[in-house]
Amino acid sequence: MSQQLVNIGTAPNSGDGDPLRTAVTKLNANDTELYANKEDVANKDTDVTLAANSDVKYASQKAIKAYVQAYVASYIAAQDVMVFKGVVDCSANPNYPAADAGFTYRVSVAGKIGGVSGVNVEAGDILLCLADGSTSGNQATVGANWSVIQVNIDGAVTMTGAQTLINKVINAANNTITNLTLAMLAANVADTDVALAANSDTRLATQKATKAYADTKLAAADNLAALTSASTARGNLGLGSSATVATGTSGATVPLLNGVNTWSAAQKITGTLAAGSAALAGGQVQISAAPTVLPTTGQYGQLELVDSANTAFAFSLGYSATLDVGFMQAVQRASAFKNIIINGSGGNVGIGVTTSAAAAEKLTVNGNIAPSTDNARTCGTASLRFSTIYAGTGTINTSAASEKTLLGAPDALVFEAVLSVPLQIYQWNDAIVAKGSAARLHYGPTADDVEAAFTQRGLDPRRYALFCEDEVFEQVAAVKTVSQQKTEQIVETLDEVRFYDDRAVVISSQRTVSRPVMQSVPLFDGAGLPIVVDGAPATAQRPVMEDVEVQTTEYRSTGQMRRGLRLDQFDRLRAEAVRRLHLS
Repeated sequence: MSQQLVNIGTAPNSGDGDPLRTAVTKLNANDTELYANKEDVANKDTDVTLAANSDVKYASQKAIKAYVQAYVASYIAAQDVMVFKGVVDCSANPNYPAADAGFTYRVSVAGKIGGVSGVNVEAGDILLCLADGSTSGNQATVGANWSVIQVNIDGAVTMTGAQTLINKVINAANNTITNLTLAMLAANVADTDVALAANSDTRLATQKATKAYADTKLAAADNLAALTSASTARGNLGLGSSATVATGTSGATVPLLNGVNTWSAAQKITGTLAAGSAALAGGQVQISAAPTVLPTTGQYGQLELVDSANTAFAFSLGYSATLDVGFMQAVQRASAFKNIIINGSGGNVGIGVTTSAAAAEKLTVNGNIAPSTDNARTCGTASLRFSTIYAGTGTINTSAASEKTLLGAPDALVFEAVLSVPLQIYQWNDAIVAKGSAARLHYGPTADDVEAAFTQRGLDPRRYALFCEDEVFEQVAAVKTVSQQKTEQIVETLDEVRFYDDRAVVISSQRTVSRPVMQSVPLFDGAGLPIVVDGAPATAQRPVMEDVEVQTTEYRSTGQMRRGLRLDQFDRLRAEAVRRLHLS
């Protein structure tokens, strides 16, 4: 029904309007139609998914907004629509951000994206994610999920048809120019003159011109025949007198670098002599002014012999300007000094002598022997004793009163104890082992009887210098663990030239040598950042060390004590005791 309007007339009470009943009838008809089609709360739909899809219900504002937002988002995600997510500062080489397919970012500051090994990017480049659920990571882990759209295109550009390039720089290292012919070059660039008369720094001679010119100057048939003097020819070629000397290993020949040479005259070498390589390995000799390998400053050996099994150990000979002495010493590099054995398998040593030592004397000294410190060293020990001491006169012992604190005469019990010690004839057990019953007879007291005599009278024999008691040590084999540089065995090929009549023949041989093992480690700067050279991490070589067991000897206590007597002290006390007994 169309809307019915009530005729209200032209003026109040004019009588030309609708009668009251007609007017109310129209109003009732309009109201009936409106009521039948009224908006009802029951028809309102708040479902944000609009699942009813109804022509009767109406959606609330909130439902419409949520539905549109969800639909747009799902459509964008489903279609991988490019969505701008912001800018990325690449000056610090950041990782790729976490993203879904279609996420785009603009580079604000040039650098690398994807870490230090990532892709170079410039300001204005676009980063486009190609895969949903891509996590944050570097080039190696998630780089395949991204594409870089460059603001300035790098790489090859294909152009068809004739092109004119103006003020363009073509990097020859990154491009290939094909089908270039001589005709394409300017006349003043390519030169075919076989005489090279232009003698120009800007022209390029063709292959044919170069060959023709060289052939006229260095004809093989000429062989410097134009020079009548051989010495002039050698001089022109910069050859010395060695050009006329044959190679060889001895005599008046030029030594072979890969052969064993015999030198008939004295040789003088300055600098470093190292066999095989610049870094010393086993069995090599180093001659140097001051190799800093010793643990004490000022004691640098000018001649160093390196151990073949462990390059950390060396024997050094040299002169110390600090100590003003010449020296020889065994060392462990930058660690400690070691003991020296001279001819450990036998042989004699002479110091200050002009003839070799007698067969029985291992050490012969032409001069006095003195300890390094006054009154602080012994001649032998309780564990390592001299069997017999030969001397032209007796020993001289310091006896000045000024160096003693005098305590007077001994107690009577001391004389009594000394007199009670029995004196006996005896043979040494080790002499019996060596000589049997023919071992020589000795006469005197024993330290055990002296100890007993003093102890029985309440005296401590160890308070008196006539009685000695020392711990006995023995030399035993031991295994010691040391840290040394690891080595590996490699096979070297040596080429030696041998001469047979008028022919020189190269003879190859192989030998197995030991080489130190090195390990490459990353190189960092003072700030702790890795150093990169030509796009690759820089490294340094570090020796690979290993712990090995070596055979050695050491002194260990036997748990036994060896008693001894100073017989001069004992005899003096006993003589004084006898004298007093006689006078009484």
